[in-house]
Amino acid sequence: MTELVAETRPQEFHVFEGCVAQHRFSNKPEEFSSSGFPNHYEKITHYVTLIESQARALDGDADARTRRIIEPREEESVFRYADTSSVRAEIVATSARLKLRKVAIVGLGGTGGYVLDQVAKTPVWQIDLFDGDVFKQHNAFRAPAAATKEVLRERLKKVDYYVRLYDPMRRGWSHIPTASTTTTSPSWLALTSCLYALTAATRGKLCASTWRDRAFRSSTSVWMS
Repeated sequence: MTELVAETRPQEFHVFEGCVAQHRFSNKPEEFSSSGFPNHYEKITHYVTLIESQARALDGDADARTRRIIEPREEESVFRYADTSSVRAEIVATSARLKLRKVAIVGLGGTGGYVLDQVAKTPVWQIDLFDGDVFKQHNAFRAPAAATKEVLRERLKKVDYYVRLYDPMRRGWSHIPTASTTTTSPSWLALTSCLYALTAATRGKLCASTWRDRAFRSSTSVWMS
């Protein structure tokens, strides 16, 4: 391990905010000695492997990959734990484009449930759910995840069922047990970035009640099915 140490200081120095150190180490493979590591991943995994191998000499079960749950660093993140999937897939910048103010989903049936399943895993600040129906047995066979018999016996409204299902993963909910947006204010319409109208019965109502608002027309995308 001492061969890794490139510099030692008697006083701690700040690497970045919240991180202090007394030692610097360096151990570039020969092929990277002049050009440096090709990317951050190669650099980190190289040093992890070096240090982990020394730890395993003392404890054969030592593993740097702890698989611990990583909580988000952003104070205002909508997620209750960090979105490591976007990092792994290298789509962080793409995912950040989905930080919309508000997305509304009207109708949580066979299509709406799956739209919610995808939207809930994006960094949208708020998701507004509209559906006046109870989540029944036949709905369980058209919905993401698997509802238990006990949940079906509770006869929850669909909006309440889905918030309960996804709330452990994210914050930022508004659920209204009706399939109509006619009770919403013009300010709500103006702040809605995208609206999914996913029930045939509400299409006409949505068109009549929302498209009259100019601010809504200019700021919101509407998807109908």
